Amino acid sequence: MRMRTVLGAAALLAITTAGAPVAVADEANLERGGQPLTLGLGVRFRTEPYRDFNDDADKFSPLPIVLWENDMFFVRADNLGWKVWQPEGWEFSVLLEAEDSGYDSDDSDFLDGMDDREIYVGAGGQFVYQPGTPIGIKGRYTFDVTDESSGSLGKIEVFAEKVYGNWFTNGTLGFRAMDEDYVEYYFGVESDEANATIGRSAYDPGNEQSWYVSTAAVRQVPGSPWLFAGWARYDILGDDQKDSPIINRDDIFSIGVALAYSFGERKR
Repeated sequence: MRMRTVLGAAALLAITTAGAPVAVADEANLERGGQPLTLGLGVRFRTEPYRDFNDDADKFSPLPIVLWENDMFFVRADNLGWKVWQPEGWEFSVLLEAEDSGYDSDDSDFLDGMDDREIYVGAGGQFVYQPGTPIGIKGRYTFDVTDESSGSLGKIEVFAEKVYGNWFTNGTLGFRAMDEDYVEYYFGVESDEANATIGRSAYDPGNEQSWYVSTAAVRQVPGSPWLFAGWARYDILGDDQKDSPIINRDDIFSIGVALAYSFGERKR
């Protein structure tokens, strides 16, 4: 199991880019008020697009959940931020996000000899708009603050939600725009990393766009602070990602489950 994934997972429960399944339920409701400290643990299986990730153990990741929110600040699993403006139906915030990108080169024989690619940590802004309907839209733009990729990442999501008794369900259609530095870092091959013997040629991609869909279901156990969640997500890679010599598939599929405990009651 990749240690970098475990260390980064505390901020990275990616069902949708909204973050953890419990966070999805909160994030889709702008009238939600406060979220008590909520802690949990999940497990995710994800198909890796990189070549020679054949060991299923490398595709499983434990995913800690950390959630908390008041009228101004929030921790939503994969991001933390400050809500700077909240007109009716809107939320505008500045945030710091983490994304489970990259790889450890020793997890694949084909990547052996390349530098590791670290998780993406970006700072930027976000808006969420949900005008009192089950359907909303969210946009986010961040830029790398770790000096690893020096790239930037933009996301637009349209989401829909539905409550069935104690169940909350969410579906999302998302679009990602990645600049050249981001794509080159995670999908490129530097000239000194090329290896003609195994067919790993140098590769310098440009900026790229991709799409994804996801669904999640969260159940509040009646009369209990426990919540249970399940989710699935499907990503379609862009052409410059798929054409990379270190990539052997054009999509990513992930599925997972999680259990969380809330230390208090939500405040409206």
